[in-house]
Amino acid sequence: MNQDSQPNKNTNEEVDLIVFFNLIGNAINKVFLFVKSIFIGIYSIFISVIREIFLNIKIIAAVLIVAVIIGYVLDSQKQKVFYSEMFVVPKFESKYELINNISYYNSLIKVKDIDELSNQFNINEVEAKSLVDFEIEIGPESKNEQLESFNGFLKTLDSTTKTKISFEDYIENRNIFTASIFLLRARSSNYKIFKKLEQGLSSSINNEFSDIEKKKRDSVLMLEKENLEQSLVEVRKLKDAYLDVLQKESEKNVVSSNLGSSLGFQVEKTETK
Repeated sequence: MNQDSQPNKNTNEEVDLIVFFNLIGNAINKVFLFVKSIFIGIYSIFISVIREIFLNIKIIAAVLIVAVIIGYVLDSQKQKVFYSEMFVVPKFESKYELINNISYYNSLIKVKDIDELSNQFNINEVEAKSLVDFEIEIGPESKNEQLESFNGFLKTLDSTTKTKISFEDYIENRNIFTASIFLLRARSSNYKIFKKLEQGLSSSINNEFSDIEKKKRDSVLMLEKENLEQSLVEVRKLKDAYLDVLQKESEKNVVSSNLGSSLGFQVEKTETK
């Protein structure tokens, strides 16, 4: 009885393996058939497109030639726009006024306030109409300049917050107001106007607030200069006094050398600093 059941068990296992491998084979065949159908479909589309192109080559060529001619005519009639760039390093915290003024100039261009633009840049109306827009962005910075900016930012934070901010986070999340050098870009249909724009842009940098900060800086430097000059006068007085003491010491040494052996005089040297 046991001997009969053992062959039946082996036969069942072989049947199960055959069925399993058949399922795998069918699945693989289906995958290959699916991939094959995709490639056949792409190939059929490609052949159909090529066929249509060859059948309608004259029409397609004519359409392309007309499109090129129309594009050339439109481009030749389109107003040419020129641009000029300059790097600016605002001092005395004038960068805020500069950024706001650039936005103000763009607003004037948008509403076509030609009179105000003429007054701001001291140009005529025709030149003011040629202005297209202004742009301002962070200028190029070296790694050292970025590190200096980061260190300056850390000085404004407490010790706990400093440990939570990395250099990479600072560089990624900072905005234009944290920069120290800026790239200004002006666009105009008149390339001769850029030199005249410098005066108006300079007034954006040299504003009333920056003038006040400059006067404060100059006042501090003047006080430091006066203190240094006063210290220099005191040093000169001390030098003259020291030289006078040395001269008197030298005179005493002469007397001592001439009379000391006969009269027994002894001259004591004065210690000076």
